[in-house]
Amino acid sequence: MTTRHQLLLLGACSALLGFSACFQSVLELQCDAAHPCGSGWRCVQGECVPPSSGSGSSGGGVGSTSSGGGSVTTGGGQGGAGAGGAGGTGGAGGSGGGGGAPRRCTPATCAGCCDSNDNCQRGFDQTSCGQGAMACRDCGTNAKCAGQCISITPSCNSTNCSGCCDGNTCIPLGSAQKDSLCGAGAAVCGVCPAGQTCTFGKCISQGCSPQNCDGCCTTTPAGDQVCIPLQAQPPQSCGFKGNVCVACAAGQTCSNGSCTAATCNGATCPRGCCDAAGKCQMPSNTACGVGGQTCQSCPGSLTCDANFGLCRGPQCASECKGCCNTDVCIANPPMGACFTPGGACSFCGNGSVCQNGSCVTPPTTLGQACQMNSQCTGLGNNAQCRKTTANGTASYPDGFCTRQCNSSNQCGSTGACVNLNGRQGEQGNFCVPFCQNFSCRMGYFCYQQMGTAGVCWLQPQVVDAGMPPIKPDAGVPFFDAGSAP
Repeated sequence: MTTRHQLLLLGACSALLGFSACFQSVLELQCDAAHPCGSGWRCVQGECVPPSSGSGSSGGGVGSTSSGGGSVTTGGGQGGAGAGGAGGTGGAGGSGGGGGAPRRCTPATCAGCCDSNDNCQRGFDQTSCGQGAMACRDCGTNAKCAGQCISITPSCNSTNCSGCCDGNTCIPLGSAQKDSLCGAGAAVCGVCPAGQTCTFGKCISQGCSPQNCDGCCTTTPAGDQVCIPLQAQPPQSCGFKGNVCVACAAGQTCSNGSCTAATCNGATCPRGCCDAAGKCQMPSNTACGVGGQTCQSCPGSLTCDANFGLCRGPQCASECKGCCNTDVCIANPPMGACFTPGGACSFCGNGSVCQNGSCVTPPTTLGQACQMNSQCTGLGNNAQCRKTTANGTASYPDGFCTRQCNSSNQCGSTGACVNLNGRQGEQGNFCVPFCQNFSCRMGYFCYQQMGTAGVCWLQPQVVDAGMPPIKPDAGVPFFDAGSAP
């Protein structure tokens, strides 16, 4: 029987018996170019729809038994076009977005960096670099990751140039500067006006005297008197108020025209490191470092990379006393790094702690604060971090590590299995920690349980008037679920 015949029978049924005795089903017919509907039906948007009905003449007469039925006369003519359907109503407005889930990667859980999926990364990888739970950075090809992206080709700035900057090129103080490239303090190199000459980063008039020089006066090889200004004086030419320049003793530096004991730091030693005596040393295998950091000696076969001030080499794992980022030895790893000497630089996150150079998950205690279920797995099967009660009536401050239970034996020696049904919208039996002398963490209350023992759970919303706050007001009292009737 064809689909069309089925529809005709259903229509006849409704006419004879009424819709209480039968119903006309809505057929979901699928069609396409390879699967036409047939029998005059049309395919509209992948669904077969019946043809428009017209008024036809009556069918043919009944044939004889030998010849069968007579031919049917032409059916009804094609019906007129149907009226257009009513316009559809507009769609309902979309609901507002729900509140964002709390971040997993925070300074409390991650000493490295946070990737785009809110996961903690160790922060020493070339494509995931950073510390302090900041967003991970890709250092690319022009920088190296050492807890932060360090440029391989550093730009000219005050940390690495005491002269002037010609683009990214430092023009140091002294003979390298000329009247057309003059300046100090990493300023953009300038051109001295006519009649002035560049002297240690400053354009000054020819000749030197107290009237035109705040620093000291010296004589050039050509016999000219020139001024060495205060802010540009090296230890070899020190003085003030137009006096003759003098050379400072070994280990001294010139500060405001006076020779003083040298202080080694990032400002005075931007391209090197400071040794134990406080002297600035240029990077070498025995004194490796930049930016005024403390010099370190590269162990074994490791060599000093002068661009970064870091010891590196293929034997890092066996020769580095700190931790290794691939072949780079981090002699003084940042706070929070977890490692064994020569091991990879790692940072523990998501509730784990560093023990003997490895990140481990500490034992879970009942009722401890938590942000995710993984922080409570130490409690065993069905462990979870409760954030709200079952129907959302109350919240657990800072989270609450617990597990579902049938008896107190499942809660260990530090807690009991209690029935929380009806309590502030909670449902079920859960392990809760014992309390002594009403001592529970903020937001929780020590409920009297059995004898002198008590258990910590949510602060009650209502307390009996005139009674010590040791029992909740209404509802079924707490009881040990393992011994419940």
